[in-house]
Amino acid sequence: MADDRPVPPSWNASRGGSRLRAASDADRERLEDATIGLLAPLHDQVPLDFHRLHAALRHAIVMLRIAYARRTSARWPCRRIRTR
Repeated sequence: MADDRPVPPSWNASRGGSRLRAASDADRERLEDATIGLLAPLHDQVPLDFHRLHAALRHAIVMLRIAYARRTSARWPCRRIRTR
């Protein structure tokens, strides 16, 4: 990790251990700083409007249920169960 070349994806824990364990303290600190630098802007983004998202998901679920009911009722007609 001393140079800035990317590590090949085939180098994993089964082929020589963890990259974090093999890294020096300076490399770990640099990785931590880079991670914080990437994650910090994500936390500053405007959060989704939960109620609009929830309403859209509910609508999508209702539409899927209607489509499923139409598709299955054409193949398997429902019979009304008579009770006394």
